[in-house]
Amino acid sequence: MHLILPFLILLMLTDSELSPETKITPTSIVWQETSGPVAPEFRYSVIVRIQADAKGFFFAKKETKGNHPATEVKKKISKDSYSKFITQLIQSGALEHPYENLPTEKITGISYNSFSIQRGSKKSRFFYVLKDLEKAEFKKKKRIIDQIKGIRL
Repeated sequence: MHLILPFLILLMLTDSELSPETKITPTSIVWQETSGPVAPEFRYSVIVRIQADAKGFFFAKKETKGNHPATEVKKKISKDSYSKFITQLIQSGALEHPYENLPTEKITGISYNSFSIQRGSKKSRFFYVLKDLEKAEFKKKKRIIDQIKGIRL
């Protein structure tokens, strides 16, 4: 029994509790936001992608503002930076939301923005319009979006 118990405890450990070199939980995060149809000088769009897989940890951001050409950043990030960010994001409830389908309602002059995360077999996705960010019931989702907007990796 004394030999079996430590073995059973080891089997019960999740991948986050294992040695960091042992296993990486495949993770994909995508955040997309656009201004919608406004005057060209006020248009913007931004897409942020964060990936973790067996090859490492990656960050990509493509941003367009006004009439300026798009800027694009792609880079490999450190495990520590990734771990700190993903921990904060999950603590904010990023995986607690259901996986939503794209809303079927079309709103003239308004674009749907989205946040999605898949970590292992768990996934979450939600859509929003910019006015949703002002609503009290959207506070938790806004915190997630603000974390993505403020990311410095």
